[in-house]
Amino acid sequence: MTTNIETHNKAVEYAACNLIENGISTVSGTERGIDLITTDGKKILVRGVSGEVAIPLMNGSLDTLKADHLVIITNMEYNCSKKIYIMTMDEAKKVSANSPYKANGRNNYFIESRVYRYHREEYSVLK
Repeated sequence: MTTNIETHNKAVEYAACNLIENGISTVSGTERGIDLITTDGKKILVRGVSGEVAIPLMNGSLDTLKADHLVIITNMEYNCSKKIYIMTMDEAKKVSANSPYKANGRNNYFIESRVYRYHREEYSVLK
């Protein structure tokens, strides 16, 4: 069974390779919440999930998100079926839905697959 950390690390690696193949060079992020940085300084948060399911965006306040862009990698359990979705963080915040925890009411933001599917392979937002 793959852990969440392993899934995340694989998603970041896949995102970096995929972006390079599409003319967008990146380096590793140096702070929490920033996974990759483009050569022109755009900060990217990567989320990876198995399947085409809702992705967790943030627990707590959306104002604490430091990245400029969100990259979602789906179908992480497959080698050949991974998909990449790219959007600005402003768009991600706008389309996210809050599903607060019942126990304490803390914000818990997700983006549904039916929403992020419109952003498949939108490399232009990073160029």
